Amino acid sequence: MSEGDVCYLCLRITREEVLKMAHLIWPDGQTAREIASEASDIIRETYLRNPTLLCGKSSRAIVAGLFYILGIEHAAPVTQRRLERLEVTSQSIRKSYRFLLDNLPRLRDRKEEISNRLKDERLRWLHEDYVAKRYEG
Repeated sequence: MSEGDVCYLCLRITREEVLKMAHLIWPDGQTAREIASEASDIIRETYLRNPTLLCGKSSRAIVAGLFYILGIEHAAPVTQRRLERLEVTSQSIRKSYRFLLDNLPRLRDRKEEISNRLKDERLRWLHEDYVAKRYEG
């Protein structure tokens, strides 16, 4: 792709918007900036490789799915409940992160590693805490 190529998906999901969303999730500014930057890079790279892959997908669901994955990779995991702050349902987050792992080359290559991290005992505890809070009372 030449320098003049425009990422139309990036016009819909801007770096600034992704950064704002990241700051809603991670109180640590450095972590939020790192994850937002990588998420924006992945969105742009995906569009340039396959412009129609993310068509019809909710912008917030795409970002939430990326945040779920990248939080694990950056040792700053977040629960799906916390990601609901982005006005996305847990079901949409699960669907999104699974779709992204299966379809984005940059993530697909690390799918096994990421899946293993999801199974990590600490992350399992976070998930159990989420389920307990979700179904209280």
